[in-house]
Amino acid sequence: LRLREDVAWVARTQQAIILLESLFSSITDAVAAQRGYTIAGRGDFIERYQTAVRGAHEDIDALRRFLTDNPAQQQRFQELVRLVAEAARSADAVVVSDYGAGVVCEEIRQQLRALAADRHRAMKVLVTF
Repeated sequence: LRLREDVAWVARTQQAIILLESLFSSITDAVAAQRGYTIAGRGDFIERYQTAVRGAHEDIDALRRFLTDNPAQQQRFQELVRLVAEAARSADAVVVSDYGAGVVCEEIRQQLRALAADRHRAMKVLVTF
């Protein structure tokens, strides 16, 4: 029974890491599309931005279900959600300077890395038992 639980936990952790990577990709795509629209003014960048934002929201919704087993990760996740919302508001306004967008994106990257690192560390501990 314990082995089955451990295997299930590892699978959930791997899925959470995949979702974190997908979220990072969606956020990166949204920022690139927002900047592309700001520079070129082409409508196809708006479509790319909207697709990336939808993907980010889907990943966030899915991650909520995977990060329920660790209070520290829940706290990091809430900060991540706040930062993503802040970045989306800024991008939607299309008045963000490159510096401002870069600072928020770096904070998002740091939260994503910390969540993924927690999951990787926890898997290593489980594997060593």
